[in-house]
Amino acid sequence: MDRRWIVTLAATALGLVACQSQTEAPPADPSPPVFGGARPLTQLKVPSSYDPARPVPLVIQLHGSGSNGYQTDLVTRLSSIVDARGFILAAPEGTVDKVGQQFWNATEACCDFGHTGVDDVAYLLGLVKELRAAYSIDAKRIYVLGLSNGGFMSLRLACDAADVFAAVIDIAGASWADVGRCAPKVPVATLHLHGTADDLVPYDGGPTSDPAWPGLVGDVPSVAHTVAAWVAYDGCDSAADETSPPMRIDFGFPTPQTFVTKYHGCKPGGAVELWTERGSAHIVFDTTPDFPSLLYAWLDAHARP
Repeated sequence: MDRRWIVTLAATALGLVACQSQTEAPPADPSPPVFGGARPLTQLKVPSSYDPARPVPLVIQLHGSGSNGYQTDLVTRLSSIVDARGFILAAPEGTVDKVGQQFWNATEACCDFGHTGVDDVAYLLGLVKELRAAYSIDAKRIYVLGLSNGGFMSLRLACDAADVFAAVIDIAGASWADVGRCAPKVPVATLHLHGTADDLVPYDGGPTSDPAWPGLVGDVPSVAHTVAAWVAYDGCDSAADETSPPMRIDFGFPTPQTFVTKYHGCKPGGAVELWTERGSAHIVFDTTPDFPSLLYAWLDAHARP
């Protein structure tokens, strides 16, 4: 594992105490700081080229329900391009529910099934604030990407903290069913990736058919609902542009089957794009080698004006 992935402070401290005798001097390289308070950030990667004199982008990567930051990076592989692209990657952890599953409290549909009421917007904004205090981060290039429940949460952040996040990628998530519950202060660029064979967060909306989510409250909003909502929030033209060539993202298909829909005429800072993965399931684990670069290139093409 890359040594720049931060480990928990407690584990590091115990290791030092076990190895250091009372006569030895304190280590010259102190343990890295721990961010996130009661939910410490354990997955943080800083590019080897980091220079405090040069502000860098920040990407917050959010896991799905029952998953964690490490597992999410196995899907996106964003950590593999941190050095090449020069951004900071942070993958925080959600709250643990009564059956030991981590989750984000994003919307009425997903995923605070235990009704804890945890304020994950406040937690994540606090984490961003801590990281900005510790590192030189470009305020116009703070992004968030989420998978499944993390996708729901990424869109929740775009609703509640539009002045913080310039661009958001939602993979297999959805926005509020009640569009009135989202009121972005400024436009936010949003990219939505969704498989048409998703049986957990159905592409066309409605109840999940996956028994892993027995506590799901109500129906999941459709992709069309989520995209239309963000077209309105960002002030885009309602006409869809489907002229872009399809892409090959899912290695399970021999030919390109991800179709791109774009919306133009958005307010400054706004953008709405949909990548429909025809035939793909909820999360695509076997993606093409350029998948992480595609994700990051889209984010960084939508910095705050």
